[in-house]
Amino acid sequence: PYLANLIHGVQASLHDNTYARVHGTWKEWEVVIFLERFNFRVTIGRIYSQHETLDVFTRMWPGLWETIAYVTKTEVKFKFIDGEGLKAILVDGSKPQANALGAYLVGRNQPHLSGIHERNPKLILLEILRTCIFHLERKFSAMAKIVPGIPMGRIRRCPYIKTQQELDEFVQWCKDSEYKVVRDWIADKDSAPWFFPSINRFLSNMSEDDWLLTPGDTNLNESAHPYTNQHTGTNLSILEAIQTAYRLDLQMEEKIRTMVDSCVLVNHLNTKPQRDRRNASRRESHYRQAAERSEARDELETIDDAIQQSTTLTQSLRSRKKELKATSGVKQTKRKGEKEKQRLPGENEFAGLSDSEAPGPEPESPAHRLVPALHFSEQPDFGNEHMVELEPALEPLFPSDNFYYTSDTLHLPGGLTDYFP
Repeated sequence: PYLANLIHGVQASLHDNTYARVHGTWKEWEVVIFLERFNFRVTIGRIYSQHETLDVFTRMWPGLWETIAYVTKTEVKFKFIDGEGLKAILVDGSKPQANALGAYLVGRNQPHLSGIHERNPKLILLEILRTCIFHLERKFSAMAKIVPGIPMGRIRRCPYIKTQQELDEFVQWCKDSEYKVVRDWIADKDSAPWFFPSINRFLSNMSEDDWLLTPGDTNLNESAHPYTNQHTGTNLSILEAIQTAYRLDLQMEEKIRTMVDSCVLVNHLNTKPQRDRRNASRRESHYRQAAERSEARDELETIDDAIQQSTTLTQSLRSRKKELKATSGVKQTKRKGEKEKQRLPGENEFAGLSDSEAPGPEPESPAHRLVPALHFSEQPDFGNEHMVELEPALEPLFPSDNFYYTSDTLHLPGGLTDYFP
């Protein structure tokens, strides 16, 4: 009851089937709302069925609204009928689902209060129904595999048609299309007059504010499905699916109660603009990666073609070579015109000198000569021209009998010694 009661304070409800959680032919119809106060998505109801027919949905819609009214003691209100309550109901485009909702709303409507006297279930949906734009885009993507760019571009622009006249012209253009998939698609919409108004705000009876303030897709449902599967499992029996979903709902209730008591959000970065921005970023990344893979695939195909051509050319040349050897009798080829190894000229050749005219080595400077080892009693003679006059105090002492070196010791006069480190 706690989760169901939350629907009385939201602007829209989202409805979509999921197929992986329950074993066999059972399908789980998940009802999701978004709590703007907490930036939080929550599943408030689940209904299980084995079929998706008009008869099944005719039972499911009243079952949902009446159960909520029973457990919350408050009837669910719709703005176009009661002046307050739900502004939009989001579905995936299923005709049985939408038509059954229209039948319920006709019975729920009170013309003397709402001022709406429409009795056609398919037309009363123009007041509240919206079809998920991403489900529509999936259909368009499938059509684009057959329909080329220009006509497909016009089909993709149908959510932005502004007048009934433009819509009539578009419908006729689709009926006259040369592509069967387009003719079949538009023929399917003849029995769903609510379809184009549910994807186009100019054709819908919803106010512009209500249209802009409510979601245009069931992505909240799409994200709720894997969340439920992750926390409860998949391919479950119908009883196990109900029991595990109940335990998960209790956990969600506890989270919401905690946010109410603590005033701390589970995720403060989960507003609709923030989610849309992240979704756009993910789509952009997906498209970029797809483009990179396509480019790499094209390059690989080019390389494979080049390898194939090279292999074919090699085989052709080998066959020709074999044929020439057989017809000409030549068994071995001789390569001619081999280039002489290049040699760089020496310095004399650069200078234009012969070997006899080449200068000899420069004379060795006395300063660079190696002086042979001398006895300590001898003084080396390097020539006066290379001697440097020093002050007497700076003149070095020459070896004499008064001092001499032995290995690592300097012997000084008077028996003194000085050790080398």
